[in-house]
Amino acid sequence: MRILTRHVAGGFLRRAAAVAGAAFLIGTAAGAVEEANRPVDAPAGARLLAAVSRAPEVLFFAFPAVCLLAALWTARDLLPGAVSEGLGGAGVRPAGIDRGMYLGAVAAAAFAVLLGGWIAPAAQRLGAPEAPQAWARSGGAPSWTGRDWIWIRRGDALARIESHGGDAQVTRTIPLTGRPADLVAAPTAAELDLLAAPPAWLSLPDLLDAGAVRRSLGHLRAPVDAETALRAAIVALLLPWTFAAAAFRRIPRPARRWAWTAALVVTSLAGLQASAVWAARGEIPVPFVAAASLALASTVAALARRSARRA
Repeated sequence: MRILTRHVAGGFLRRAAAVAGAAFLIGTAAGAVEEANRPVDAPAGARLLAAVSRAPEVLFFAFPAVCLLAALWTARDLLPGAVSEGLGGAGVRPAGIDRGMYLGAVAAAAFAVLLGGWIAPAAQRLGAPEAPQAWARSGGAPSWTGRDWIWIRRGDALARIESHGGDAQVTRTIPLTGRPADLVAAPTAAELDLLAAPPAWLSLPDLLDAGAVRRSLGHLRAPVDAETALRAAIVALLLPWTFAAAAFRRIPRPARRWAWTAALVVTSLAGLQASAVWAARGEIPVPFVAAASLALASTVAALARRSARRA
């Protein structure tokens, strides 16, 4: 049984790597088209770097679909109907066969954490150093981004911070209580960088630090918290999508299998994108980003499994 599990898990990972390679090429092509349409006179090397830098982000957002397609591909090649019936006649339970796919999905999720937490943000920041475009994913750039001043809140006072040549100074203090405000310390350069950086550019540890900085300086945490929840939800979707693919393989009609697949992709991604945008604007609680997408994906997976049992 362990040999079968390793065989299925290995087949799943090989096919996931092949699909991920195709997604990487598609992301590079999309980046190249985007760069070609941008009215910026830049060297060819810089444009190529910008095009390639888009690929890790595209691959990360497509990773649940990568695992879904890899699972369907694995089922078609390694576990067709005749093979599954033969294994069932030999006493091998379907759950034991599916365990290999789940093991492969866990390994893929570990790579997705690395990709979305560190590789994709670094690549995007390196190849596309235009902050307004990166801020668009987080509800738009704040009005103070790109200027040399900003308001922060420290204790019971508002302070205007002006930065000249990297030197931050408190130029004005407004007490929020009736008594005079205490001396307000200017934030450090690292705190200002985390406050002004687009969340899409930040690694996972920097996102957590940016949330703490925003809380200490009295700024809205929703953009960085929504970005963190968005990345976590994408990784978490790998498991219900793989679970659904294991159910899809038991549906005999190809048209019905692909209909369930389309329903899974559309509902999950639509719920994820919509909830992430609303959460970044502070219109809904941030936990809804992961909760909505996982609930939709799990519901479709459960319905597909029920349909497979009836088939």
